[in-house]
Amino acid sequence: MPSPRRDRLCVTAMVLGILAAVIPFAELLLAVPTIAFALAGLGRVRKRPELYAGKNMAVAGLVLGIVCLALCVPSVWILINIL
Repeated sequence: MPSPRRDRLCVTAMVLGILAAVIPFAELLLAVPTIAFALAGLGRVRKRPELYAGKNMAVAGLVLGIVCLALCVPSVWILINIL
């Protein structure tokens, strides 16, 4: 039996979460897709653990997405005050 491979949705969620956390004002665009990819990846890993791995990456992406979504409010406030 082959070992489980990393799920691409989990990897994508983690990468988007890191980008949203690092790039200023990117959380406005990346937080929601990060959460969506993370939840989809977690669902895939839970349903087929023999085929897919990457639960920790999906959880990291989910946490980063939620944090970036929470930081979205101050970013919008700053953006509105600049304009």
